Amino acid sequence: GEDSEEKTSGENEPGNRGSKRADELAKELGFLYFLEKQDYKKAKEYFLEAEEAEGLADLSEYMLTKNISGREGDFLILLQEIEKSAPSGDKESYNLCLIEGYRILNSEEAAKNMVRLCEICEKTASEDIKRRLTTYMAYGYETTGEMVKSAEKYMDMLTWTDTDAAREEIYKKLVSLRQEMGKADAAGTICRQGIEELKGSVELRLMHIAMQCADEGIEREVCAQTVRGYIEEMPEITEEEAFKKLVREYGIVIEGEDIWVGR
Repeated sequence: GEDSEEKTSGENEPGNRGSKRADELAKELGFLYFLEKQDYKKAKEYFLEAEEAEGLADLSEYMLTKNISGREGDFLILLQEIEKSAPSGDKESYNLCLIEGYRILNSEEAAKNMVRLCEICEKTASEDIKRRLTTYMAYGYETTGEMVKSAEKYMDMLTWTDTDAAREEIYKKLVSLRQEMGKADAAGTICRQGIEELKGSVELRLMHIAMQCADEGIEREVCAQTVRGYIEEMPEITEEEAFKKLVREYGIVIEGEDIWVGR
């Protein structure tokens, strides 16, 4: 147990009592600056003060520059070493730092590791951290090609995301994921749900028009009705470059009240 460890490392001797506490405090402050304030310079300073936290100090240095090109291999080795050496009492904080590290590596392997650690942390994390992890996992699963799991996480994000701009991005992502999964009907449904909710969303309307026009199984008259409806709701949509592109691509003809879709 811990007692035997303490004796062997000599931490029971009077001179070491304070240093052990100082050590823990330095590490706690390191985690605070790393995870909550994203101040990696300060985090590095504190990790260097703590014993056996050199790996976290090195990680902070990488996070500071965000530039790992040409050093990906070294960086991966560092992350693996940090994970191996993480003391059981600090596992969650170590894992949360590692997750941030894996996020700056743009590879499928890094995404897999990030998701793996997120799944571990998710079980015990506070509500705030859980939300952050959900956001990371949505992206991570998408990177590893696990579209169903990714869509689930994006759906979770809708339950707390409150700004229209952020909600629009999530809806667009959900539509794209459903399309990639070959689920055109589900893509249409989630797109309409987003349009219903976000009255001012130009992009979701354009996505919906594009989806319908591209689907040869949908009557051209239905496509024309959709275009007509959106122009009535939002006349300025016709000024959008993306709308003009759809007009050219699908032979949409607009003559006053009359609208028809050619191709």
